[in-house]
Amino acid sequence: MQEPTKRPTGFRLWCIAVRAPFFTGSAIPVLLGTAIGWDHDGPWHWLLFALTLIGAVSAHAAANMSNDYYDHVYGADEANTEFISPFTGGSRVIQNGLLSAKTVLIAAIAAYLIAATCGVALYLLTGHVWIIILAAIGGLCGIFYTAPPIRAAYNGYGELLIGIAFGCCIVLGAEVVQSGRMTLAGLLASIPIALLIMNVLYINQFQDHAGDKIAGKRNWVVLLGKQRAVTGYITILSLAYIDIIVGVCLRILPIWSLIGLIPFFLMGVKAIAVIRRDYNDSIKLTPANAATIGMHALTGLLLGLGFVIDKLK
Repeated sequence: MQEPTKRPTGFRLWCIAVRAPFFTGSAIPVLLGTAIGWDHDGPWHWLLFALTLIGAVSAHAAANMSNDYYDHVYGADEANTEFISPFTGGSRVIQNGLLSAKTVLIAAIAAYLIAATCGVALYLLTGHVWIIILAAIGGLCGIFYTAPPIRAAYNGYGELLIGIAFGCCIVLGAEVVQSGRMTLAGLLASIPIALLIMNVLYINQFQDHAGDKIAGKRNWVVLLGKQRAVTGYITILSLAYIDIIVGVCLRILPIWSLIGLIPFFLMGVKAIAVIRRDYNDSIKLTPANAATIGMHALTGLLLGLGFVIDKLK
């Protein structure tokens, strides 16, 4: 007789609820922005870095749980029965009865408060008002991705808010924390990260398509349809790496930033082939989901390494 699957509890349960394995989406831009600020200013401020990382990851956890709560309220996750994987359909802690919707909402609010506390502490330690401005913009983008009255994910521009929050706001915010200023290099370096995190969200929508359509979640894949959405994925991916080349050609980004192109050849070419062939097969598409997450993480790390090499050379 097969033993019943043990229900996760405690730390393991909350790792599932906040989708901890995907925290690279917030940690990587912090590392990149910190490297840019260090390149431009001098000493690496470890306390400031730690507060920035804790704040960004807390905001990410809050956004994930807030998203799960409102997708439950509007029925998007319940409607998603076609395919559930680590990449799609939310954490499922509400749908599987592991946590109540109220508990998830309270935890999201608590995580947002932790993030806000880190932002205020960074402002008090540095005096840079842009920290508060960027943190507020990023936080509001995360909240209103699914929360009313904006419900961006249900109205066709959720992808843009996620790009702004997890790309531009975190990278530029981390740069300001370290150096006290935003630079054109920081902005240009944040754009590939913004586009790649948008593509992480975008490709997951292929598996979520049926449930999202039933729930009225008009994201880009629902609006375009799966077949036409393939071109959208390739376009977003291409623009991310074109930005790096343009930045280097204009001598705004250091020449070492070109190592950030490596993930495209390691993973991007294969991901494009997979999505073009298997865009309508949820299971066969999963290698492209994984590759898209990998490209975001590795590109951010390599871009940051480029700034570190520029500093040390």
